Amino acid sequence: MKTQGTTPGKRGSKKLLLLKRKMDSSDSGNQTTNPSSDLKSWSIYTSAKELPFNIFQTICIEEKLELLIKDGNPPVSELINAWLNIYTEYSDALDSRYSATMEESMDTEVLRTKTMLVHNIIQILSKKHYPELIDILRQHGYPFKFDCNNPEEYHRDISRVVTRSKFWVLKLQQKDAENKLYTKTAKPTYEHFAECLFALSMYAGYEIRAYDITAFEFATRYKAMMAYYNMKRKPQIDD
Repeated sequence: MKTQGTTPGKRGSKKLLLLKRKMDSSDSGNQTTNPSSDLKSWSIYTSAKELPFNIFQTICIEEKLELLIKDGNPPVSELINAWLNIYTEYSDALDSRYSATMEESMDTEVLRTKTMLVHNIIQILSKKHYPELIDILRQHGYPFKFDCNNPEEYHRDISRVVTRSKFWVLKLQQKDAENKLYTKTAKPTYEHFAECLFALSMYAGYEIRAYDITAFEFATRYKAMMAYYNMKRKPQIDD
């Protein structure tokens, strides 16, 4: 039975174009609508406790953040914040003390998510100024002015973000290289998640399907399973 951890893949920047189109469409629509009513025009998943695990694993593998949308046309910044919150909840629930490999992969995923988000935000901001995306960059350690009234300074600040973000890219590459020493694959696949669900089903004594549980439930059950198997591996000491 395979219970080793793995890290989400690097595939999927196609979603950037789709999300950018959605954001541009939403932005143009907001010019003629009441902001307060616009807040009620869309709905998305914001918690690992409600996100079905089959959707969670698809986002991890294919990076399709648009799968978080329940209804309407949310801003891209809302999708980004929602995914950060969901993955944080998932990682906290998993609590990788029971698997050093899984713990390393979770650290790598946090770094991967940050790198991916900064990269995507830079591409959007280089075309158009979005205050909510600038706020996200500032929260991640990029405290520049991003003054849209001064195009030269604005693009200079974006260049500074690119330069500074290269450090995280290099660190991510280093972690990926380290993870390959401990795992057979450096990125997750549907097969990997299927193996995890099979292991959970064997442990529980009944079939657990990806669309029957939430991401949070998967994490807590995986944690319990790993704790049980690690306890069983410990040598028994007779009284």
